[in-house]
Amino acid sequence: MGRNAVVSSVVAILLALSGAVVVWLLAASEGPGSAPLAAPREAEFMESRTASSDVAVEAAEVDFAPEEESQRTAVEGAPADPLAASPAVFRGRVIDADGVPLAGVTAKVHGWRGNAMRMDAYRAEHGELDWEDPPEVVTDASGRFEIAFAPPPPFQFVLDLKREGLVELRGRWSEIQAGEIKDFGDLTMRVGARVTGRLVDRRGDPVARPQDPRFRLSINRSNRSDQPRSDMVPDYSVDAEVAADGSFTMREPVTPGTWNISLRGPLPIEQRQEVEISAPETDFAVAVYRDEELLRVSGAVVDGSGAPVPHVDFDPHGVGRASNWIQATDREGRFEFVQRPDAVDPDQPFRLRFQKEGFTPVTTSEIRWGELELRVVMQRAPVMEVLVLRASDRSPLEEYGLRLRGASGFHSSNGHQIVGGWEHPGGRTRVEGLLQSGLARIIVDPRQGSGLARAVAQVEVDLAAPPSPTILVPAAAERRVRVQDSSGRRIEGSRVELIDACGETIEVATFVTNLDGRRSSSLEIGVLLASGITDAAGEVALTAPVGVPVVVRCTGPHPPTVLQDVLLEDDGLVVTVESGATLRIRFEPVEVVTAWRADAERLADLGMASLDQASPRVFLHRVGGARVEVFPTGGSAEGPAGALDPGGLAELRGVPGGLWRVLCNRLVQRADSGYQSQHLELSEPVALRDGSTEELTFDLSAYRMGTVVGWVGSADGRPLEAGRVDCQRELSTPGPDGRPRTESYSISFDGDGRFRHDLPVGHYRCTVPMELPTHGTERGGWAFVVAEGTLEVRAGEVTETELTVALARADVQVLGPDGEAVAGLQLFPPDGPAQPAATDEQGRTRIFGTAGSYWFGCRIRSLMDGKAYRAHVDEVRERHGGDYTAEVAAALATTLVQLDQPVTLAVGGGPEIVLRLPAAWDR
Repeated sequence: MGRNAVVSSVVAILLALSGAVVVWLLAASEGPGSAPLAAPREAEFMESRTASSDVAVEAAEVDFAPEEESQRTAVEGAPADPLAASPAVFRGRVIDADGVPLAGVTAKVHGWRGNAMRMDAYRAEHGELDWEDPPEVVTDASGRFEIAFAPPPPFQFVLDLKREGLVELRGRWSEIQAGEIKDFGDLTMRVGARVTGRLVDRRGDPVARPQDPRFRLSINRSNRSDQPRSDMVPDYSVDAEVAADGSFTMREPVTPGTWNISLRGPLPIEQRQEVEISAPETDFAVAVYRDEELLRVSGAVVDGSGAPVPHVDFDPHGVGRASNWIQATDREGRFEFVQRPDAVDPDQPFRLRFQKEGFTPVTTSEIRWGELELRVVMQRAPVMEVLVLRASDRSPLEEYGLRLRGASGFHSSNGHQIVGGWEHPGGRTRVEGLLQSGLARIIVDPRQGSGLARAVAQVEVDLAAPPSPTILVPAAAERRVRVQDSSGRRIEGSRVELIDACGETIEVATFVTNLDGRRSSSLEIGVLLASGITDAAGEVALTAPVGVPVVVRCTGPHPPTVLQDVLLEDDGLVVTVESGATLRIRFEPVEVVTAWRADAERLADLGMASLDQASPRVFLHRVGGARVEVFPTGGSAEGPAGALDPGGLAELRGVPGGLWRVLCNRLVQRADSGYQSQHLELSEPVALRDGSTEELTFDLSAYRMGTVVGWVGSADGRPLEAGRVDCQRELSTPGPDGRPRTESYSISFDGDGRFRHDLPVGHYRCTVPMELPTHGTERGGWAFVVAEGTLEVRAGEVTETELTVALARADVQVLGPDGEAVAGLQLFPPDGPAQPAATDEQGRTRIFGTAGSYWFGCRIRSLMDGKAYRAHVDEVRERHGGDYTAEVAAALATTLVQLDQPVTLAVGGGPEIVLRLPAAWDR
């Protein structure tokens, strides 16, 4: 029967596989509903070790074998325009709070362009795109509306429902498919509060509207635990109309509740201000600095000829805790940088960095507050002219998209974007704005249907004398790739990739530039030319460059295989892979699996994640490898492999032989309506052999559920304001390393301190996070205070509890060995009963937490210079076998230099405690 194993650990954290490269989702273009802050445009550079490779090839005859329409590629001609497909439909019924249908509600769909990658992919296939929003409609007497429209694939959309006096409802989607129908059912619009207010200074006296072109006052519910989350939600960001005398009125009715105050330009006195909105009217004051109290510098940006340069981004460096929002020059090239006096050191010099596409970035010399006529000169960046020719006859290719990416050292995330559009007379493209010398990678994508393949070349860029490279684009041909094992059994579901290695060695885990995807990595090597999934016959048809060697990588339900420098011939390619092992895992009891699947469906219904992402799934980590290896290749969320079926069975086929850790990942909803990853691990790894079958059991008895009903208050019997309780339990079985393992859950309580929540069985230690206005400096902080009381959850039962919280504090001053105050030092409690704190200019801070005495320390990194810290990291890694494992991370995170005496936190505080750093400390 195989062996049984039990669950050893669950850690409720965002799943971050050790050693994996961080990837980011390319942001969508700014549009309605997006935050009004400018994203940094400075290059995010990525290291690559590529060498030069040629792309000039001889022409070849394109000969396509007949195939099924479902597998045909877009080489013979452009496919049908998706705008001609069936339209998408938004429909619903609008009602008031009493369920009465609302007539006269305006429903409006607005679409705008998605990110550059999606737009470029569309243009490659269909050319430029013209879009007009569909006409708005008005709900009829039954409160119903319906809007039909043809959604362009690269667009994102919002639906707004508005009626005078009611809170606006809005939905937003990153994309809508042709033929998609969204029936929202009943949508409730409520009467909102009329909100007014005024600007006041620190004494409460009225303040006129600041003479600052960037000034903007709004309120929002972003990132709040009570922020609504569904397809259509009440507007959670509302602007104000501010009159010259400083009075203001919100432009729309506002949902009652607690809102954040957002102010651009002259800033509020406190870092964060809130307002409690109640119906029918709310009036409040926003504290700001007077214009004459603010610190400022100003000037103008010009080019080499003295002409103004508009819309130049600039941001400050060396101004301490000042806001680092990127700002921009106006149409005349003028700029002004303003800060409140308590946010920065008024005597500390700083620099401003200016950057704009097509210009070489400029960082000023040190400037001081009060300099009002700065002149910044920006030089236009060098230009490289690229000529693109067909390899067959060296004739100019005039329709293509060109990208430029760094190929050595680092490269910019903007390398996914097309340079100069898709039309290039004479085959020439001017690449403006070269910012660095070194090896660069040029990628040329012909129009789909041209019969040509993607071309990749590398050139050495010298900014003093930019090159003029010529790129030869090869012909394309359709080739079939078959994947089978040594017995000839054809393998369905294998992902086959054709890669231009750019002179590098491609391995199983190599991150490859994928210009057709939506993700990028900081350690990309090579360029993906084509990819596909094998069908039931184990075959996939791919468009490949003729006569150009490629790397073929196959991953999926088999041990991964990589073939270097393959020329795909007319008769295609057969890739033989190992059979691998089969691992079947039974999860018991099945009632827990059923509950988990229901949780996944709820997250999917809320639009937080797809059902595949949210559902429980099994994946493997290799034990003892020189690098992190995961199966299925690509991580636990790739494809259907490892998913738990309704009976609690998961199966992984084609697992490479060796010793593997077995983990299960799922998404769990948080108290703030977000979600986080949670993963469990079997207590022992499993050894697999090629061709073998292994069966395991995952014991989920510890995940049977019970319900807890409770109350959270202070020691004097008053309920706490709405917040959350963090509940932590220790599992009955240790982890693979023998150490005790814990898991955490969060539950929310309302304004009366009451909560009701379902939790897995067990005894929980509870802490309550409390946000504090200060912790010894002007910045806010959090204290995690242990709650007194018992929280015990029993399967299938409802238990009641009361938790009390007493916030304690201590005032501390930190002195160095010489008796001088130490400013800006981060203090940490190793066992976490109190919040970390930072000292001010006098070395003082106030620490909050649970009453008791605790030893504090400074993380070793803050006590070392960079060279000494790197040596320390190397030493820790060497002690753990040279690999950056979780053990290494833990060792570095908990390495503290302990201070000379404990700190006692008491309710109501006590006399100031003086701590001294050890004599050996050196920052």
